Amino acid sequence: FCWGNMDKLVKYAKESGCVVRGHPLFWHNQIPEWVNEFAGNDAGLKKIMDEHALTIVDRYKDTVISWDVVNEIFSDESEIYRKTIWYEALGESFVERAFCLAREAAPNGLLLLNEYNGHIAEKRKKIVDRVMYFRKKGIPIDGIGIQGHYNITYPSIDMVIEEIEEYVRLDLSIQITELDVSLFDFFDRRIDLKKPTTDMINSQQRFYEELFKLYEEYRDHISGVTFWGVADDYTWLDNYPVENRKDWPLLFDENLYYLLLSPF
Repeated sequence: FCWGNMDKLVKYAKESGCVVRGHPLFWHNQIPEWVNEFAGNDAGLKKIMDEHALTIVDRYKDTVISWDVVNEIFSDESEIYRKTIWYEALGESFVERAFCLAREAAPNGLLLLNEYNGHIAEKRKKIVDRVMYFRKKGIPIDGIGIQGHYNITYPSIDMVIEEIEEYVRLDLSIQITELDVSLFDFFDRRIDLKKPTTDMINSQQRFYEELFKLYEEYRDHISGVTFWGVADDYTWLDNYPVENRKDWPLLFDENLYYLLLSPF
């Protein structure tokens, strides 16, 4: 374990009166090669899970207020689960194990299942069905992390409302965990734009306004909103879905100036 950078972040948060989210404990991406190449049995993989979760969560349990325990576990295709090293070895019991480990190490932490595209009804059904199944079994899933990777053309605000309302009806805690609003439709592959147009900025502003009015309306159920980045000088969308294409999805531009044309 390499604690240096995280310890500095936690120390800064404590000194500044800030809170910290834990993201994520288990994900199919960015796994160390030695884990991906693990050739042992299921018991060995469970041991890896146990050491990873218990060590990290216990170290930061007094500072990290919520944890994205599992991240992006559901398939975008017809099957329920994404095929990952965890799922293919342990089945859906890996989800149960992950949450039980997190609860053991952080009795008071908010434990979330973090997922994208829950505004699509077919995928949301998978999320809801499995989360409610686990909760009935006593697995300590407190709620849903809605990633919130949107763009100025999709999804509609009504789709976002439908997702939030369904989680509220089921008494699931909600956090918005990775919010950004791209200026490009997902299928827009142009690369010649050097700065955002006024129409783009206006559309982004309207969508952000609608989102935060919605979040305010459901403030009793949404305990946090986290942007996926601070400013447009550093965003994952500069390389996705089009590599090396500049995007401007956040509230501040590359120079940390407020990008939107007027306050909310």
